[in-house]
Amino acid sequence: MNHPEGEIGDVIRQLCKAKSSIEQQETIIRYFVPNAGFQHPLCTVKRGDNSRGLIIGIYRWYRNMSPNLEIVVESSKFDEQLNIIYVNAVQVFHVWISPLKPVPARLLVRIDLNRSSEDGKYYIVQQTDYYQPEDILALTIPFLIYPLVFIKIATSWICVINSAIYLWIQALVLKFIPYSPVVWK
Repeated sequence: MNHPEGEIGDVIRQLCKAKSSIEQQETIIRYFVPNAGFQHPLCTVKRGDNSRGLIIGIYRWYRNMSPNLEIVVESSKFDEQLNIIYVNAVQVFHVWISPLKPVPARLLVRIDLNRSSEDGKYYIVQQTDYYQPEDILALTIPFLIYPLVFIKIATSWICVINSAIYLWIQALVLKFIPYSPVVWK
């Protein structure tokens, strides 16, 4: 890529919506370094000799499972100092055999880039996908979404209650012990 922030949306669409597995493979070869890494909540490829071949296999399998995948890149931001681009996207991944209704999932993608000294272009060295846990469950075990949401809400309330108890105890202790602020050096 010459201009990552402007081009990344097209690269992602080519990866996710390729007409054929050959087109998809060519896109990965064009934009990923041979020893690229890939991190996703359900699978991982560590960087190593020809790890790009494993990434090709994963993308091919995704394409086979969800041939009509939809993805919208809502925004992207390139950090030129760190050579990292962040992408905010919404994806509708529907396994073709599933009778369940497809559900959109929001994801944040961190893409680490390396600028080639040969041609000056940026290449992907690491892709890391971040999803909310309930979005992953919607793809894999949908009936567990509601228990997970309940647990997350309950945990939030436990944090709030514990915070109130802690403040109450702190107020009692400070009433009897002179308060001296901690100064960090």
